[in-house]
Amino acid sequence: MTSLYDELGVAADAGAGDIKRAYRKAAKRTHPDNHETGDRAAFDRVQRAWLILSDADRRARYDRGEPVDEDLMGGGESMVISLLAKFFTVVLAKFDPQYDDLVGETRKLIELSIDTGRKQLDKTRKAIDAFEKAQGRLTTADDRNILGGVIASRLADERRRLVATEAELTLHADVLDLCNAHSYRADPRPASAGWPSASRDRNRPEDDLILDLMMEQLLRKGRRSGR
Repeated sequence: MTSLYDELGVAADAGAGDIKRAYRKAAKRTHPDNHETGDRAAFDRVQRAWLILSDADRRARYDRGEPVDEDLMGGGESMVISLLAKFFTVVLAKFDPQYDDLVGETRKLIELSIDTGRKQLDKTRKAIDAFEKAQGRLTTADDRNILGGVIASRLADERRRLVATEAELTLHADVLDLCNAHSYRADPRPASAGWPSASRDRNRPEDDLILDLMMEQLLRKGRRSGR
């Protein structure tokens, strides 16, 4: 049986940094959008491996042979809290706690995620509309209706994606509400202070978030779609 370490291509005693680097490499290789090496099933396995091995407690229990998958199911308030913590962790690593409004930056990141989800929702609705129109216009003298089957399959995929995206937006709205219950007092930045090292590199902190949260989103989508 393939272990989670094998899925990422690391040794069982690999450090957290090695696991993170291996995860990013494996996620890029297996991502379904990669037309050369993409593999949905392999990608989902990589996400599960990362979600467990990136958490010290889950990893320790996995190493002891204890069940950990029930932790991934999450739900309700615990899922909202967990996701907010993920957003905030990214911000903590990217901004200066003395001079930057960490709650405000977290809010921006959540809002960015919501905006991305809304764009995906619009794209999915347009795809559904297009497939429904195609379905209504297609006729065939072949009882097998091969092309009709292709349309029906794509339409089913897009409808599942629509449901999953709507659920993600609802979840992120709850996360934003919870974030808005917090405030942060940052000191005014002195002109002589310049940009501290923690704040100098402001190159889209959401990049780190995408890979760190992708597996949780995919697991939830997979459960909703019955995959």
